Amino acid sequence: MLRILIPARGGSKRIKNKNLLKIKDNTLLARAIKTSLLITDEVYVSTDSSDIMEEALDNGAKVHKRPKKYSTDTSPTKETIVDFLNNYPNTTNLALIQCTSPFIDINHLKLAINKLDTYSSIISVYKETPFYWEETSTTAIAKYNIHNKPRTQDMSPLYKETGAFYVFKVSSFKTENTITPTPTYLVKVDLKSSFDIDTLEEYELIKSIK
Repeated sequence: MLRILIPARGGSKRIKNKNLLKIKDNTLLARAIKTSLLITDEVYVSTDSSDIMEEALDNGAKVHKRPKKYSTDTSPTKETIVDFLNNYPNTTNLALIQCTSPFIDINHLKLAINKLDTYSSIISVYKETPFYWEETSTTAIAKYNIHNKPRTQDMSPLYKETGAFYVFKVSSFKTENTITPTPTYLVKVDLKSSFDIDTLEEYELIKSIK
């Protein structure tokens, strides 16, 4: 059985009540739920917050009450997944949806789920051809040949995880102990779909997008 899991704890430090911030007329959580419900009605919000539980139920999701020990600032997402799967052991495929990615395209998510026939995991990525630098205590070092700087169109692209969704086979997750078990398929998304809210500045910019 495919289930969708939306982790949304209440104790965000960088942005207070981040998951309940609004983009247009819907909270980030509501947007994630509404997109997920276009796939299946088996949509669960894992949270320790009563306000988030209420918002989840109001928007048609089910609630998994997350234990406090998995709801700290340092709790890895993997613990949240394991806790959920222990309570829903007949889950064969899981889609992890991050509500801080407010512009998830339903067609990207459908493609990811369809690829489960061939791949063990599918993730959303954005194509980049970056010129990275690394800073040291005394200088900065280019991560490319500064004497022969390539044109971006000649560079082999890299793909950055957007964090919007991770879709995977539960059996492979348990075997490899990762949300990206091999083989992995990359769903290449557009710029808008790649946006993720991690700071207040990003939220202020993103909420103005039409």
